[in-house]
Amino acid sequence: SSSSSSSSRSSSSSAQTWGKRLQAEQGLVDVVIDGAGGDTLSELLSVVMPGGRIVSYGSTANPRGSLLMPLLFMKQVTLLGTSMGSEREFQRMLNFVDQHRIVPVVSASLPLSRAQEAFDLLASGSQFGKVVLLNQHVDAQLSRL
Repeated sequence: SSSSSSSSRSSSSSAQTWGKRLQAEQGLVDVVIDGAGGDTLSELLSVVMPGGRIVSYGSTANPRGSLLMPLLFMKQVTLLGTSMGSEREFQRMLNFVDQHRIVPVVSASLPLSRAQEAFDLLASGSQFGKVVLLNQHVDAQLSRL
């Protein structure tokens, strides 16, 4: 399988639900690209196939985490940490995302006037995917261009 997955989670329980749902719908994946970090790493190890890769570029859920080491070495998973690359690498990434039509999972899109509701949703950890705040004022200005 040549599937990949991008994850964004904010609690361990939502990650476990995410992992089970992914396995049911997709099976195991070759690559996981994760920006959440925290204690969800063990869950990511459970959804990546033997010999697969996990790329971590952030720690929005928690900068500290734990993992079950046997899942890492028994499955011979490669764990790679990375940060922002060069401008050229960023352009290559954008081209890859465009070519493969990779889109983020959006849990909710709310107007800026409901920002507190968006923050409460994130704090609860009950969302699956991104929470987007929409600025209608900017949208209105752009539509006049």
